[in-house]
Amino acid sequence: MALRVISERVMAAGKERNVTGLLRKMQQAAVLAPGYISSEAFKDNANDQKLLVISSWHSEADWKAWQASKDRVSVDAELKEFVAGPTEHRMLSLYKSPDTFLL
Repeated sequence: MALRVISERVMAAGKERNVTGLLRKMQQAAVLAPGYISSEAFKDNANDQKLLVISSWHSEADWKAWQASKDRVSVDAELKEFVAGPTEHRMLSLYKSPDTFLL
């Protein structure tokens, strides 16, 4: 079953280019990670400093292996200088119910 992970970061003012470059570096490493499917980055319309990355993984085990990987940990350490606070991660699974129609 596919897993979606929402990673939310708040950039420090004036550090957008640094964060964007490091997130690109992280994505390039993630593409090579077992279980990686895809990812997209979004900016919060109500808060220009808030970035959300939604990534898709084959399983929670794949995500956790990536989260603990040397490549991700290394880039995340570089990011800490340019973000205001810790990154928040939320794991989501597809909701399946035959009786529910969602918009």
